[in-house]
Amino acid sequence: MPKIDNGEYIEELLQCFKKLDPVKTRIILQEFPRLDDDGQRRAVFELSRVAHEEAGAFFADLIGYSPQLLDSVEPLKRVAKQKLADNPEVLLATLTNDKYREKTFFIELCGELMLDEAIDPLINLLRNNGIIAIQKSAMKVLGELFAIDAVSEIADFLYAGNRELIVAAVEALGAIGNTNAIQKLAERMGSDTGIDVLILNLFASSQNKLALQKLNDTMLSHHAYLRNYAKSKLIEIGPKAVPILLENLKQSDPDLQIHTLNVLGSIGDESAILPVRRLLKDMPENPNVRFAAYEVLGQLPIIKGAMSLVAGLQDPVEHVSLMAAKAINNNFNEILETGLNNLISQDDVLAARFVEVFIVSESTNVFLSLFKNPVFRNLAIEYLSTKAPVDTRAVFVELLKDNGYISDVQTISQSTMQPEHAVTNETKKIWAIDDSRMMLAIYKNVLATEGYNFQLFEFPETALEEIASDKPDLIITDLNMPNVSGLELTHRIRKVYNKEQLPILLITTQSSTSTEQEYLREGINEMIYKPFEKEDLKQRLALHLM
Repeated sequence: MPKIDNGEYIEELLQCFKKLDPVKTRIILQEFPRLDDDGQRRAVFELSRVAHEEAGAFFADLIGYSPQLLDSVEPLKRVAKQKLADNPEVLLATLTNDKYREKTFFIELCGELMLDEAIDPLINLLRNNGIIAIQKSAMKVLGELFAIDAVSEIADFLYAGNRELIVAAVEALGAIGNTNAIQKLAERMGSDTGIDVLILNLFASSQNKLALQKLNDTMLSHHAYLRNYAKSKLIEIGPKAVPILLENLKQSDPDLQIHTLNVLGSIGDESAILPVRRLLKDMPENPNVRFAAYEVLGQLPIIKGAMSLVAGLQDPVEHVSLMAAKAINNNFNEILETGLNNLISQDDVLAARFVEVFIVSESTNVFLSLFKNPVFRNLAIEYLSTKAPVDTRAVFVELLKDNGYISDVQTISQSTMQPEHAVTNETKKIWAIDDSRMMLAIYKNVLATEGYNFQLFEFPETALEEIASDKPDLIITDLNMPNVSGLELTHRIRKVYNKEQLPILLITTQSSTSTEQEYLREGINEMIYKPFEKEDLKQRLALHLM
């Protein structure tokens, strides 16, 4: 193909432009790609210099009737934007010109120029134009212009049959971000995971009061993935979310209190300490609330009033007392040491209780300090010799050895007494999956006592990796875990093993019958509600492993 003379081409192009001849200009521009790089640069430069009063209208016609030129003559965009920016009234007129086949270029330019005058014509396009690309562009620019008058029209597209339009509507409403827009987005949630996550991300980015409230409300969703994602976003927001979270603790809904405490612990803001202690002082009826409250206090540095944690050691629910022990371990100080030693010396029953909770929870700081107390020491040696799981015993034997208690280590190691349980289940392999280390310690205590071959997983992703080559006989999994929930874990396992091949017990604090039926349909064999008694868990395991 012969080369084009740059000078002749540019001269002819300029003549067509000056005569406002769009037909011939389009023909000439079709040859534009044949120019060399230097010729293309010169042509665009010369066009940009032409000061013609009709330049804006000329470029509008050129692009409106031949939008393909924007793809074949990329530099044309720059000149067209310049000319139309100099003539905003011409640009606005393009939005209502029904003869133009392509309007996305003009719509997007209105957004770049932040032309508020474009709002009404753009709303009209949404109502009357059925071209998806134009509708998407119109919503995007209305969002950029913070067009609050367009919220209702945009919200209609939240329920469109086209996913691209739904996403565009979500993003536009998120950009507008007023009360009405946030409310519309909140109403849309609950039917599509991807859309819901997009909406929650917008709430998190906005961080205005209503958006934070909607994130907060989502913690009570019936969908585990929504609850967990909302919690993760609140954690990312951090201290800014704390005031609204603390208000939740005054509510009577235990599920909301539990999720709130989980988030507060992860944020780690010390302003939560006093409200959480007030909550515990009222002795919440739901033990899962008490468990979560002590978990938070174990994650925060308690400078004053740490002795109040001791009340949790006598909680009637074992799970709670174990978490209180861990909180004490993480905040252990001289005042706690003195107080615990006094209690041990006054009450043998209480001393035995302390020994058990501090060993099962592996609260090594407290254990090592109290081991100096003869009463505690004798009871601890007896417990480690006769009741503790093998690996728990090993932890404390090593701890004592490192701190010079050699004779006591020998007494524990040489004990001929057998554990109280009969090891009859060692051929059964059980996996326990939970992001709470305390819950894993509880499972370990039960499973070891019953003689099961077990494996603990803090991260469900690791369990999913291993299950491809190492199938257990039963899985215990928590429902609410970050990244991979217990329900998602079940879905992925059920692609390989059915309910008969691999029973899955789901552990949760939720108590809705409708939710339980839903989860059972999703592949769960049985749901167990926290807090569970050891004997109850043992019976459930035996039933499913028959």
